[in-house]
This record gives sequence, structure tokens and C-alpha cells, in this order.
Amino acid sequence: MTLAGRPGGGRADRRSRARGAVRSRVYLHIGEPKTGTTFVQQAMWGNRARLAAQGVMLPGYSHQDHSRASRDVRQAVRRPGDPADSWAGEWDVLTSQALRAGGATVISDEVLAACNPPQADRAVRSLLPAEVYVVLTVRDIASLLPAE
Repeated sequence: MTLAGRPGGGRADRRSRARGAVRSRVYLHIGEPKTGTTFVQQAMWGNRARLAAQGVMLPGYSHQDHSRASRDVRQAVRRPGDPADSWAGEWDVLTSQALRAGGATVISDEVLAACNPPQADRAVRSLLPAEVYVVLTVRDIASLLPAE
């Protein structure tokens, strides 16, 4: 059963938390492509220090780390001749950093919207016991078609 199929949307039972304990929150921004995700990502990465000062962390060193992690969790096949190193294990590295950070963390890659149900389930489960919020950006069809 996927997390989405569980009552409460997959959140851990609040009674199991210690009183006063601060739980990590992970905001998983999954796109859709052509809905302003690049703007949001550029704004976040361009203001990374300001976000950190307010308790919001972006794991990894750049958006490229989020993209590579997305390819890993989606089990994307590397094309022959692709000069990039293998992205195997990148999702685990990124989620480990997110969970160690505590507080609020954002992982953002619009292609995460292409996850199939088992991949999406793995992605969310790997972020537990944090509270996981999935953020989907959308755009009206009339302005989406010219952007595509």
C-alpha cells in the first residue's frame, strides 16, 4: 500500500512524538514542467543564505544535485555517451542531508512529477520520519501551451 492510500496521508501518528520535540519538515517541490519551477528554483538558490538564516535549508550544493537525485529516484536510464557520472545513490545522499538538517528543507525538481507510484512512494518513505509536504505547481492550459 502506498502512503497516499493510508488514512492521514502517510503522516506518522502525532502521539508517537515526544512532547516538545521539533520535527523536520521537508517540502518536496515536484513541478510540473513549464509552470514557473525554474523561476522558483532560481529564486531559492539565489537566496540560499537568506533562506538558511530563516531556518530553511536547500540540501546539496546546487540545483544540479536535486536534478541528479530526481533521476536516481525515478530510475532514469543514462544515455550512451552521457558525460555525467552515474547518479545512482544521489537520492539517498540528498535525503540524508535533508533529514540531518532538521527544521525546514526544500527539495525541488520539476521532473519528480514524472514519478510512478512506487517511485513516489519510495521518495516519500525515504524522508520519514520528517513531515513531508508535496508541492505541485500548476499553470492554466491557455498559458501553458505557448510556453511548451
